[in-house]
Amino acid sequence: MPLRYVVRTHRPTASRPSDARGPLAYATHVPAYLHSIAPVVPAPTVDQGSAQAAMEGIVGGDRRTDKLLRRIYPSSGIDTRHSVLEDFVPRGGETTPPADEGRDAHGVRRLPPTQSGPGFFVTDAGDVRDPGTKERNARYRSEAGPLFVTAARDALEATPDVGPDDVTHVVTVSCTGFYAPGPDLDVVHGLGLRGGTERYHLGFMGCYAAFPALRMARAFVEADPDAVVLIAWAELCTLHLQHDRDPDALVSASVFADGAVGAVVSGGRRPVRRCASTRSPTAWRPRAPTTWRGRSATPGSR
Repeated sequence: MPLRYVVRTHRPTASRPSDARGPLAYATHVPAYLHSIAPVVPAPTVDQGSAQAAMEGIVGGDRRTDKLLRRIYPSSGIDTRHSVLEDFVPRGGETTPPADEGRDAHGVRRLPPTQSGPGFFVTDAGDVRDPGTKERNARYRSEAGPLFVTAARDALEATPDVGPDDVTHVVTVSCTGFYAPGPDLDVVHGLGLRGGTERYHLGFMGCYAAFPALRMARAFVEADPDAVVLIAWAELCTLHLQHDRDPDALVSASVFADGAVGAVVSGGRRPVRRCASTRSPTAWRPRAPTTWRGRSATPGSR
């Protein structure tokens, strides 16, 4: 049975005339229901030990960094991760999905990358590369589209009685790349949604972006209880590995990976499980901004 949750609103109820029609006939506390959650990961799989070995080859070489890597990776609490890149997978390791419809033992769909083989960060000759922002974003564009579409399709197929013609809004989310026309249009075309489907993209909001996406979906449902909102979120963090021996950069490289998730939100009243509010407080004095640092490709650089 698909997971279903209720996204609760905490806004005060607005008074409406008793003879109101259309969207104005509904109070702002109309609940929004989260009907399905569909994760998708790239097929290349790497265990933390292999990831540590790869990082030692990319940024290691001095005593302090090697010592940090040996402490960070075993302490991460992570067994395996997924990447659209095969640079981190040991030669002869698992890079393609199994024969059973491309799903892992937990039922999560695994999608083969559009480009196979290593060479993005480490060449076949073993030289270390530091791709520039243009190259990283170009790879994002080729890999992210299929993940967005697959996650959205799986979420829609997991929602009973909801089909492509029922979707009124598409919301896509990402902070690890960009292109225009964007992934929102990829989802509309890939799933054959109606031409009048409203499209929105939330970019560069970081790890918490799912909550603004859910708030946006809730707002659509409050404005129109017949709305069906399809959300797709994809992040390709491994494309932005920094050749940096700073401890913060090393920790970041040890925990983030690639993947996507789709979800369907609507105002339909069905059996649900309640979840917490999607409110999130703002840190007015952040320690440092999330940035991209553009660099030119320099084969052999350390």
